[in-house]
Amino acid sequence: MSTGNRDEPSLKHDAAADSPEPAASDGRAGIRESIWTISKSWQSVYFAFFSLQMVLGVSLIFWYHVFEHVEDSIVETFIGIIQGSASVSVGSAGTSYTLAEGSRLLMILANNLEQWINKKWDERDARNRAAGLEEGEKKGRAIGVEEGEKKGRAVGIEEGEKKGRAVGLEEGRAEALAEFRAWNERRISAESRGEMFDEPMPGSDNGSVHAGED
Repeated sequence: MSTGNRDEPSLKHDAAADSPEPAASDGRAGIRESIWTISKSWQSVYFAFFSLQMVLGVSLIFWYHVFEHVEDSIVETFIGIIQGSASVSVGSAGTSYTLAEGSRLLMILANNLEQWINKKWDERDARNRAAGLEEGEKKGRAIGVEEGEKKGRAVGIEEGEKKGRAVGLEEGRAEALAEFRAWNERRISAESRGEMFDEPMPGSDNGSVHAGED
């Protein structure tokens, strides 16, 4: 009896393994793809065109085979009507699809064309902006260099004038001081020899200076 208890789980496992598993459902059951799909908004237009063409086409086929080909047998007439109706149905379906979906396809093509044109305009604007930016940078650099040169020359002239005046004043003072020292040495020398010294002081127009005067 203990052996039977050990075998029972094994039998249950085998039965579960042998039983077919239900197919996994991914939510796509019953969905079919079609190359002949009419948009919902145009279905009424499609069926109106299709029905009108079918009625007219089958009526013409029936009239042709019944009233024009009177020499055909009943079987030949029936076959001709079936064949003609099949051709009419295919043609009606095609023309109705074209009429119903043609406007939508034209709108799609027009939208794509508009997007392409806008893209080309954007690319051209981008090129123009890049070219304008480059040209503006060149002109800006040229103007900046020219203005910098002008300002540099003006600053250089101003600084040169300042330095020139400073150097001139310094040289003038040194020269005046040298002349005064030379004049003073001559005056002292004349006084030491007891001679009259009437040479005017450099830069002075007030008459002569005598040796005895301090």
